[in-house]
Amino acid sequence: MGSGREVDFLELATELITASPLPLMLTGGITRRQTAEDVLAGGVALIGMDTALATNPEVPHQWREGREANTQPRRVTWSDKTLA
Repeated sequence: MGSGREVDFLELATELITASPLPLMLTGGITRRQTAEDVLAGGVALIGMDTALATNPEVPHQWREGREANTQPRRVTWSDKTLA
């Protein structure tokens, strides 16, 4: 599976899948194709990828082509942290 923060709620989702009759969505830091595939293979019906898509809207197309996509947000260097 993914590393670190990449799959924050995967352990909980795995437990809920066995107990819930409803499809389950997992969101929270999924930024790599392999992680997304692992999560879906584990029984999660849908994944949320808002940060990955916000940083690179081409992610779905690149993943379909079998390519890894850059999904890391640019480092914010603004002095005004509120705006950052």
